[in-house]
Amino acid sequence: DFVTEQQHDVTAWLQVCELAPDGTYKPVPVVSQGYHDPGSFQLHQGLQRRIILTLSSHSGRQLPWTEVTRIRLGNIRHLDAKGMLHESPSKALVTLPLLQDQKIEYKPDGTGSITAEALWDSSVHNSILLNRVTASGQRIFLQLTWSVAVDTCADPVQFSMDTAVTIQTR
Repeated sequence: DFVTEQQHDVTAWLQVCELAPDGTYKPVPVVSQGYHDPGSFQLHQGLQRRIILTLSSHSGRQLPWTEVTRIRLGNIRHLDAKGMLHESPSKALVTLPLLQDQKIEYKPDGTGSITAEALWDSSVHNSILLNRVTASGQRIFLQLTWSVAVDTCADPVQFSMDTAVTIQTR
């Protein structure tokens, strides 16, 4: 077989939505402490959530993705007020159920994007860090991994990133 290596720049956008009183899922705010701080998602205890993942590339149809095949979330860590990162017993990555409708778009400007949505029940992590209110000045870090099927690749392409959340009362 003829095998060739390709490189593509892919930008990932993550949005966390929580169930609102009207029955729809609304995006939660991200609060940042300063210019160099990427911020953390401000979540509320006990609400149903959805994660929306959007990938974008300037490669257009040269990166022919067909679907996000899996989204996993886990490796929970605690960032204390002194900036020390603490491991937790909840290390396992949990596969999140994906909704069937994924949006793939190729624009005339040469960009391409794919959007997938997954259900997230934070209780499956069995982590006290996600079940209690996060203390002031602290954050919870989670690792998000996902796989994308691409027509020109034998196996799905793997991605990973860390994100931060802060749990608040309802």
